[in-house]
Amino acid sequence: MKWQELVISSDHLYLFKINAYIHYTKSVIPSNQKQINYTMNKINANIRNSNVLLKRKRFVHLIRFHTYKSIDKITTRLNPKGVGLTIADWRPVISSMMPNVTFYNLRYPEYNIMDLNQIPDNSVDVFYSEMILEHIDNPQKAIDETYRILKPGGIAIHTTVFLMPYHPCPRDLYRFSPDLLADMHNKFTQTYTGGNGNWRTLLVLLLRLSRFPVSYRWGGLPGLLLRGNDPKYMITTWVVAQK
Repeated sequence: MKWQELVISSDHLYLFKINAYIHYTKSVIPSNQKQINYTMNKINANIRNSNVLLKRKRFVHLIRFHTYKSIDKITTRLNPKGVGLTIADWRPVISSMMPNVTFYNLRYPEYNIMDLNQIPDNSVDVFYSEMILEHIDNPQKAIDETYRILKPGGIAIHTTVFLMPYHPCPRDLYRFSPDLLADMHNKFTQTYTGGNGNWRTLLVLLLRLSRFPVSYRWGGLPGLLLRGNDPKYMITTWVVAQK
């Protein structure tokens, strides 16, 4: 190993930037290295060299805890393997949900989810975006780009919002129900959608405790208190779609 640099994100989550000279790291590189090398060589060396996400225990925002739990149940059943890409508002907890996938984080504006022209067709096993769709001009175009770059059988995962206060960064444009997310992924062969929230989640949001950190996968007492979904109070919504 030539060098490694620890970077702390704005959410105090950890990202290891790992040099291309690293030949193996058990916590990062799964057994299917040949497939990963082949795919990543087709994509972009800058991704491979500097944006590997370390698989480790994660703390997550309280208000998103049950969203991750819902997605985790589906990805456990689908059991994806290979190469995954995340973009912009990345959450390393996703890599711990899918231990057989090596994730690489794409940085905006170098990579734009509505135009991933650097990524070839049918080259990625998993694509994940978190809280991105509500902030971009053309969410459908982003979903279509996701479909293009996924291999047959590949999985797209998007989280977004429904009953969420206005939060421009830099703009806040849309809200998505599970029904709308299903319609937007009609090209995919299988689609799973859902939402998470109840009146207690809404109270947490109003009290500005939504970013309170809880350990994934257990969540402790705060996570327990927010159990149970009420469709009238869906704060977050999500989709898992298989090509």
